[in-house]
Amino acid sequence: MKQLTTLLIITLTALFAGAYNPDENTGMMWFREKAYEHALAPLQRAAKAGSLPALDALGQMYQNGWGVKADKTIMMNMYNKAILKNYAPAMYHLGLYYYKAGDESKGIELLEKASNYGSADASMALGEAYVNSDLEKALKYFKHAEENGESTAHYRIAFCYYNMKDYSNAFDILNEARRRRAMTNDAKFMLAALYYDGQGVSKDLDKALELVTELKKDGYEPAIKCYDEIYEEANKVTAPVYPGGYEALYSFLRKNARKPTAAIPSALNGTATVEFTITPTGEVTGHDYVRRCFFKVDEEVLRLSKMLRGWTPSTRGGKKCSTVARLSMSFYPAYKAEIKFVRVK
Repeated sequence: MKQLTTLLIITLTALFAGAYNPDENTGMMWFREKAYEHALAPLQRAAKAGSLPALDALGQMYQNGWGVKADKTIMMNMYNKAILKNYAPAMYHLGLYYYKAGDESKGIELLEKASNYGSADASMALGEAYVNSDLEKALKYFKHAEENGESTAHYRIAFCYYNMKDYSNAFDILNEARRRRAMTNDAKFMLAALYYDGQGVSKDLDKALELVTELKKDGYEPAIKCYDEIYEEANKVTAPVYPGGYEALYSFLRKNARKPTAAIPSALNGTATVEFTITPTGEVTGHDYVRRCFFKVDEEVLRLSKMLRGWTPSTRGGKKCSTVARLSMSFYPAYKAEIKFVRVK
């Protein structure tokens, strides 16, 4: 029993010793802080002990001249040692190096290998490499990046769908990202464009304006440039239209008006005004007096206003809305009628 306990302690000690590498931890801490002169020595010791993150970090330092003199030979040595152990970040960095240096086939090969080992960075790089030539491939890699935790990939996925004219999928991706509060400014702007144009979703200028307003406050240049246009469109109002237009409206009123009578004709003198609402369905409702003159005139104007049905409703920002209208009429000494649209609501 004592021997078994001793063996267990030795095994656990070995495991923890392998998991904890103080040089790697120290070196990577300084590396992430960009304090490369402090990172160099502990990373070198960690790399000699077989640390894959240290090898990759040193590869980047010798590639870019961070805290050391740039040295392609050492860079290759560091990256390739890590790649032999299938370390995806090193595959990604060396693949990107080859791709940018003009050896695209070798770069793509390494990036694809890194992507297969779960590198979201490599998948994003491959998506960008194909986005202008093969949207299907780009979409595949952007999706792979998102599956591996890349939170900004949703915009590039939506971008692919948008350029494939699959606006419905583009909208779904962006709307879900917004629901999860994982939107970039580029993604917000694309979602605003979909609402503005009514692509993949019902046209909604209010929502487009809401998004562009948020972006404008953040100083997002494309939103600043188009804000005025979207604001104007979102607040644009069209008046309701009676069947046949104004001419038909006034013709109807004249034809159907019943001239009131009074013992003293001058008692009819004055104008009665009735206010009512034209609903989004074109019906009329909510009739009430704004001005009265003589009860028979008042009643006749109210009766006529209730007959004015079948309107094409007003719109605000492209959406049907209610309009408050006023019909004013007088019969003495001469017939006169006028309708005004007071406000939309």
